[in-house]
Amino acid sequence: AEGDCPFTISLANKTETLVYDPINLDESFSAFKQDGMKVWFTFAGLRMMNRCEKANPINLIDIQTRM
Repeated sequence: AEGDCPFTISLANKTETLVYDPINLDESFSAFKQDGMKVWFTFAGLRMMNRCEKANPINLIDIQTRM
């Protein structure tokens, strides 16, 4: 949606879905900007205002494709 997060990472289990807004997902991570891609990632939570309504801001430390 307009004004929403450009990209998000979702974690879902049987009862809830957590949505993260990776604020440092720049050109060095461009291979990971695909809908539905399964990834492993490490992150640090950020204490800042949300940029979008549905997701919490995070700083990506590492991200890899999941097979």
